[in-house]
Amino acid sequence: MFVNYDADGVTVQLLAVQSTDGEPHVALNTCQSCNPSPKAFFEQDADTLTCNNCGLEFSVDTVGAVGASACNPAPVQGLVETDDAFIVPVAILEAYAPFFEQWQGPTK
Repeated sequence: MFVNYDADGVTVQLLAVQSTDGEPHVALNTCQSCNPSPKAFFEQDADTLTCNNCGLEFSVDTVGAVGASACNPAPVQGLVETDDAFIVPVAILEAYAPFFEQWQGPTK
């Protein structure tokens, strides 16, 4: 699932997935290594994500993991997990806008 936030005309996109053990994971839908490439975003096929820029594939289990390989969705600093939601403060989303200025990922 993708969640978009409009930061003064720049789309900041979060990627939310369920890992193979059923746990939810949230990260920015941009590659830590390939950003600022316009194609530094991910597509999901079952339990696999693929970077549209470099083609690297990896498991949904690593989404949002701190210390995961560099070609991985960037973790969201300041992410708060409750029993039924993930909360990202607006100031944090605004701070990530520069990572998405060249980004051309799907917004629907």
